[in-house]
This record gives sequence, structure tokens and C-alpha cells, in this order.
Amino acid sequence: MMKYYPRILLKEIFEWIGKIPIIVIVGGRQVGKTVLMKLLIEELKNSGTNDRQIHFMDLEILQNLDACSKSIDFFKQYLQFYGVDVTKKSYVFIDEIQYHDNPTNFLKLIADHEENIQLIVSGSSTLDIRQKFKDTLTGRKQVFHLQPLNFEEYLIFNEEENLLRWYRSNSFNIQKRFYDKVGFEIVKYRLQEFVNDFIIYGGYPAVVKTAEEKIKIRQLQEIVQTYVRKDIRNFAHIENVTAFNRLIILLVGRVGNLLNLNELCKESGITRRRLENYIFLLENTFIIKLLTPFFKNINLEVVKMPKLYFLDTGMINYLITSYSNLNSRPDRGSLVENYIFKQLYSKLDIIDRLNFWRNQNKNEVDFILNGNPVEVKFQNFNSPSVPRGLQQFVKQYQPDKTIIVTKNYLYEDDKLLFIPYFMV
Repeated sequence: MMKYYPRILLKEIFEWIGKIPIIVIVGGRQVGKTVLMKLLIEELKNSGTNDRQIHFMDLEILQNLDACSKSIDFFKQYLQFYGVDVTKKSYVFIDEIQYHDNPTNFLKLIADHEENIQLIVSGSSTLDIRQKFKDTLTGRKQVFHLQPLNFEEYLIFNEEENLLRWYRSNSFNIQKRFYDKVGFEIVKYRLQEFVNDFIIYGGYPAVVKTAEEKIKIRQLQEIVQTYVRKDIRNFAHIENVTAFNRLIILLVGRVGNLLNLNELCKESGITRRRLENYIFLLENTFIIKLLTPFFKNINLEVVKMPKLYFLDTGMINYLITSYSNLNSRPDRGSLVENYIFKQLYSKLDIIDRLNFWRNQNKNEVDFILNGNPVEVKFQNFNSPSVPRGLQQFVKQYQPDKTIIVTKNYLYEDDKLLFIPYFMV
């Protein structure tokens, strides 16, 4: 029997079951949406729910798609055929909802008229959700975004229980004080080894669960090719796939930098309108994320251009065909910065805000997390030393905490934290 590892999002989603008619799980291909739904099914069963009142449907299977595309009465009869008593509380899991031609109407009718049926559905891109899900579902659905694994989940998948326990107690938190410095000396080399591997191959579950490097690379290749074939060529109807692929590689070279579309147009040979469309597609199919600037003075700070990051560093390395050791790579700084972005972004709560800061004098800070600066300096420190751009931000905004992410240096006081990248 295949072993399923829990995802951090599992608990949060489970708490919403029964509180709202429709739960929607979105995320890129092969991030584990189907497995997450099966884990939710196991949670339901463990909570005492009758097995026969739970039904799973994959809309890539034509029979299931047909059952959801006819009348609601037919859909109920279909469930009854498989033993579901729709007069009692029922839980219907529908995978790949984007294949439905009109999911909004289908889901709305069930939410409004079939109070016994709880729907948990998944979709592979927000493009499908935005184009096919209308505003009429407002108030009836709660949407959750499943990403590739973060580092905590990576340790779970690798069954590193001792490292996981220490990491959970000592990973970066703005409110935290008094890190375990003795334990730090014990685990730092082992944690660094795991983080470096995670940065090189990324957090797609199939890649993480593969030991051999060649198979890891093949898994990454399959993920990228499936993405281009299904999301880009078939759904977005992009005919010039070569130009699109070339753009993705150009974007790798801009990780952590301001996204200047005029410069990118010149370098790629793609028109401005098409380029904007491609960027939109990449963000809404969960390949990249654009980080917006933090500003309070529109005249003195950069307020237009976003910064660019990828949601998986393994994809970055696949696209440039580089899997060498992190410490020997000329792009190690941008890779680690992208990793820190991924870690911060994956832990954001609904009220959290993540931005970057840059003023007209080109002073900048990599990340602003809820008003607190986080600067990435992948280098050795022997004593606390605050970079100039960070000093400017602190002087101007007086944050509660100033964080510098280092290669191996741990230091803390009331207002300042130096923390190694493998503890973020």
C-alpha cells in the first residue's frame, strides 16, 4: 500500500469541512492535490464518517465528467448507484474540476439545493478557476492553494523525525526569542545538507520521493513537459511554444530582480502585449510569483515594477540544466534568495503581507514581512553587521525586528536576528 505523507494544509482545510458548501483546492500539476484529497478522506473516516457517504470522482475519467455534466438529479442518481445516500450528509470529492464546461452552475446548484452534499473539488490552475468560476459562488466556496513542498514538509517526506522536531522548534519566527544554540551546533551540518539538496531538486513530491539523481531529473522533465502540453498548449492555446519556453529560461536569469518588461521585450523578441499575457499565464499556473513593492512614499520609492520568483527551485535548475553543488555555483545567491522567498510565501497566513522595498537611491531590502525587513546575505558572518540598504529601511520605518538570513551565523537580540538560511 502506498504511503501518504501529511501536508501542512491538511489541517486547515479539514477545519472548513461542514462550515461552507464548497472547498476548492488549487495548485500546479503534480503538487499533490489528489493525495491531499485522499488524506482528507482518511481524516473523515477517522472522525467517524460512514465510508459509504464518501465518494471520489476524477473528471479526467469520461464517465465521471459525464455524470457531472448532466442534470443534478442524474448526478444524485449516479451517487446513489455507488451506494451514497444523498438524504444523509455526504462528502463528494471531485478531482480536476476544470474539465467541467460550466463548473460554476453545477457547483452552485448543489450548494443551493443539496444541503446534505459537501463538495471538495480540485483544479490545476487559477486560469481555469477564473474563467469558469463566476462571482455567483461568492460566499459558497473557500479556496486553498497547495504549493510544492516547503522544507518542513520535505523533512516529513524524508522521515527525518529528529531534524524535523528541532527545525519546528527553531525555524524562523518574528516573535521567537532564545533559539537552541547548543542543538544548533549538533544539527547545522545535517540540516544544511538537506536544505542544499532541497534547493537543487525542489519540492515536487514525486521528485522528493525519488533517490536517484537521474530519475529526479526525469521527474522534473515530465512535470515541465506535462505543464507545457496540457496547461499551455491545450488550455491557453499558445501556438508559439518555442517562444514561450525561451521566455521561461530568460526569466530564470531574473530571479530576485525587478521585472522590466521593456527590457524583456527586447531580449526575447516578444511583443509587449504577448509578453504580459505569457507572464500572466505563468503566474496563474503556479510557475512564478510576482512580488509587489512595499511603499509609503510614492515619490521616493519604487512602486510599479514587481520582483520575480519561481515557486520551485528544482524547476529553475531543470530549466538551466544545472544540478551542481550549491556552494560551487555562481548563481547560489539568487537560488538561496528564491528558496527564502518560497519558505516565507508558503507560511503566509491570510492576514500576512510579503513585499520587497527599494527606493529611488537604489537602497533595497529583499523582503518585507508584515513591515519587518528580511535581507538575504548568503555569506559567512563573524559578528552582527547590518547592510546599508537595511540600515536605511530601519531608520525610515523603525520595524519591530530586523532579520538577516546568513549562510551559517546565528545571533539574536531584542531588535536584530541573524539566522542561517537552513533555519528559515
